[in-house]
Amino acid sequence: MATRERNVPDDLVGITDRVEYIKKLLDPACDDIRVVVIHGMGGIGKTTLANLVYNELSPLFQGQCFLRDVRESSSRVDGIEKLQKKLLWDLFNLTRPKTFDIDEGVNMIKHRLPNKRVLIVLDDVDDGDQLMQLAAKPDWFCPRSRIIITTRDTSVIPTTKVEGLEESVLREPIKIYPYEMEELHSDHALQLFSKRAFGTDSPPPDFDFLSREVVALTGGLPLTVGVIGSHLRTIKNEPWDGALKKLKEVPLKKVLEKLIISYDALEDDTKQIFLDIACFFVMKRKTNAFYMWESCNLFPDAEFQVLIRKSLIKIVDGNRIWMHDQLRDLGREIVRRENIINPEGRSRLWSRKMALDIVQARKGTDNVVALALLGSRHNFTHEDFADLSKIRFLEMDGGNFTGDFENIFPELRWLCWRNCPSKLQANNFLLKSLVILKLSGNIIIDKWSGWVQIMMGSQLKVLNLKGSKFLTRTPDFSGCLNLERLIIRDCENLDDIDGSIGKLEQLKCLKIKWCPRLKDLPEEIGLLSSLRELILIQCQHVCDLPPWIGSLKGLSRLVMEDLGLDRLPQEISELVDLKYLSLMSCTGLEELPFSMGELKSLAELDLSGTLIKALPLSIGNLENVVVKINSCAIRIKLEKNIGRFTSYLSAQRPESYAEIISKGELRSSLRLSEYPIDLLMECGMIQRECNVNHKDRMIQREWNVNHKDRGGGRFPSIFWLRCGQTSFAVRRRGKKSENES
Repeated sequence: MATRERNVPDDLVGITDRVEYIKKLLDPACDDIRVVVIHGMGGIGKTTLANLVYNELSPLFQGQCFLRDVRESSSRVDGIEKLQKKLLWDLFNLTRPKTFDIDEGVNMIKHRLPNKRVLIVLDDVDDGDQLMQLAAKPDWFCPRSRIIITTRDTSVIPTTKVEGLEESVLREPIKIYPYEMEELHSDHALQLFSKRAFGTDSPPPDFDFLSREVVALTGGLPLTVGVIGSHLRTIKNEPWDGALKKLKEVPLKKVLEKLIISYDALEDDTKQIFLDIACFFVMKRKTNAFYMWESCNLFPDAEFQVLIRKSLIKIVDGNRIWMHDQLRDLGREIVRRENIINPEGRSRLWSRKMALDIVQARKGTDNVVALALLGSRHNFTHEDFADLSKIRFLEMDGGNFTGDFENIFPELRWLCWRNCPSKLQANNFLLKSLVILKLSGNIIIDKWSGWVQIMMGSQLKVLNLKGSKFLTRTPDFSGCLNLERLIIRDCENLDDIDGSIGKLEQLKCLKIKWCPRLKDLPEEIGLLSSLRELILIQCQHVCDLPPWIGSLKGLSRLVMEDLGLDRLPQEISELVDLKYLSLMSCTGLEELPFSMGELKSLAELDLSGTLIKALPLSIGNLENVVVKINSCAIRIKLEKNIGRFTSYLSAQRPESYAEIISKGELRSSLRLSEYPIDLLMECGMIQRECNVNHKDRMIQREWNVNHKDRGGGRFPSIFWLRCGQTSFAVRRRGKKSENES
């Protein structure tokens, strides 16, 4: 049967490398069964990539079938049946009887797949049931068959392990490869835009600046780049300024129609979180936002998993919420369409001017749940907010409140107030539902009039104080006993933390950063039985970590960076749950207590920038701890009797440690990892041999180890080294590790 080539645009850019990568994953020459799942947000080019791979590989198979738009087709009456019919016809030239139901169609497919080597593409799958009704299970396939799936939802990825299913039930192993589709590189995006807008690979000189501005708006989304380029081509003889302004405010209909599919598939609660992120939380830390959503009876942990699976957000840098610019614009356009004529009828107001106009004109409605009043020095009265009774999120930058605010903000969960005034002019400013309070500005003082009113909220979970030159003492915390996170930073004259902090029995995280006048930590901190994170950074006058540190039994993360510490107390050994300890840049610290060896849960110890000269012998009692000594001039020596040391050291620069190892002090139990190659060569331990293999960006080199057994110790037969982006396998000559292949 002749193969049917799929139509693809002839102006594609930046996709050749991706096609080659997918072809490499599929590798038709291998006898196993392979599945590649191309996932990513709508409009990013998943179908186009699948089309190109299909066109190149389909002649190599006995049967080929490309099922396009599975999600949309299966939602129609008899949709799955029609897809089954196409599959049976394309692969086996077989007509499905009209009286067959879905299960009978599945059986027809199941009994024929093992007999034919096929290539199948299932495009835009959004439900695992669709896989079962069409391609069903990968182990039904003939060896050397290949399946490509495109999806926005990673939950449809088959659960089969990449290494294959149980060998006892398979003729051939199955390999499943997820592949995340990324945005276009800016250069490729500009090239694609130029092709669509001008018919050339680059824009004319007069349009270069505007073209780059347009491309920046698209966020590298191929759909948007192409649509906008084609749109602007129709008006190339007219000024672009007006069109660009409109594009910034209102996304094109074709782009919206493609992206909104994922939004429409969300549950109502998930939609609320999506819109919050699009309007206010892009690239913000998720921790505080979770507190707000939880207090609104939403379930952010579960909803975030849905948003991530559907390629609508990512978590980057460990804790920040990333959303593609086009999805952000989609969310804001959805809010705009809630009431196109009257903005006060919308749920979220992120535009400073629009929000300010509505509040000052007292046009607010109970539709509004979130607004940002930024850059205003206006004094807001209780009448301004009287009709905004549903607000749960409020951002202020300057300004003040005046008048009687009793029962004005009954639903407010989040208040971020930058540059707040030295005196709160409002009365009865009791925010009973407040969960997150973020205050910043030089005018915050010890006896600020807002403390008593705002901090009486019994629901307060997060307090963030930032950037006050005049705050010398923290407020009394007795009114917010449910506090779980306390962050104090950039308060250059703070020298005292109120002892009432010891009453915060629910406190989980205490972070103090750049408070250079702070000298002592109150002993009441030792009463914080729920504390999990204690973080002190750039408080150079803190020279002592008191013995009460041992009372914090639940502490899992202790960060003491750039402090004046010259020693650690022996009581640190009582932190039995401690997993991470950083002493980075504590330049006065020259030794560690012997009791460090009792930190059985410790997984990472960062000594970078310290003057530690030796690790205590007790470190040998710890298993799998990473000891970091990056970017510093320290000299650590592993003692001769440290043979039980199963941890490893990590350093970025060889000059960081000249005496880190000695040929006569190695033991067979010592796992060396991430040692710079220069260091080992300098120590005379290894010399280069000629065998070099290049594979998948990894350079594996064989080395001859110049080592003689001394004192009963043996150099490990093989270990891995990292130097920059290169990995090195080091082995003794004449002996091969059991783990090598």
